[in-house]
Amino acid sequence: MQRSVSTSRNDEYADGAEPSRTPRRGRTPRSREYRPKQDADAWVQRIALPALEAKEGGVLCSLDRIEKLQIGQRVPRLTSPRSIKACLDLGVDPKQLAPVSIDGYRDDQVDAQIWMLRYQHAQDLRDSLMVKLCALRLSYDAEAIAKQFRPSTGAGSNAEVLAAESTTEQRATERVERLQEKQRKLASTRVEALNESVQMQKSLEGKIGRVDDMLERRQEARRLTENTRVNTLLLSSMQQSAAVREADLEEAYEAGEHFRIEQEKLAAARRREAQQR
Repeated sequence: MQRSVSTSRNDEYADGAEPSRTPRRGRTPRSREYRPKQDADAWVQRIALPALEAKEGGVLCSLDRIEKLQIGQRVPRLTSPRSIKACLDLGVDPKQLAPVSIDGYRDDQVDAQIWMLRYQHAQDLRDSLMVKLCALRLSYDAEAIAKQFRPSTGAGSNAEVLAAESTTEQRATERVERLQEKQRKLASTRVEALNESVQMQKSLEGKIGRVDDMLERRQEARRLTENTRVNTLLLSSMQQSAAVREADLEEAYEAGEHFRIEQEKLAAARRREAQQR
């Protein structure tokens, strides 16, 4: 029974008719031959086409627009010839310039310093690529690059692209000037903060020096007071010892005198007794 059903289906499509397929909801059925090839170089094939849309709303999509993207926004298709040339020369897929979200690197299974380091590395890599691409883009000649990507006449011609590139370059120059002015103000603020920090450090060092001098004077006063107290105690002790010694000598002298007098009295008594005999 299974084989008969399979045979009937093969007979049904044997004349080359396509089987009917119900398209998925929200999608339009397309033939497989028109589906773009998904490979690593697909962006190069798309980005280098000479029939690129000239502009979106009158403004070329350049690296400046990608640099201003917010987290979660989709990376638009580049239409600026010099930006395209810079990406091709450095082999950078514009999708690599998507804003880096910290939520994509947060990992509760590892230490916070590890995933923060990964996030910082990805952010630094994006910033480094943007700096290199912008510097390389500004080094190109706009007219020469436009001829490589645009037709000479018609929609999206060199004249339109060069005009748009000129506007983009002017905006980029103004943006760079604003950034430089901001950096100068930031540098000036940092210098002022550094000078204030140096002055505060000098003031603190002077205050510490004065405190050290005061402590040293106090210690010297305490040392002198202690020496005076010790010397006073020593002198008093010596005086007391001398007084005791003098009293002992006087007492010994008096005892000696008393003993001498008693001996003399005893000798006189003996002499009287001897005379009476």
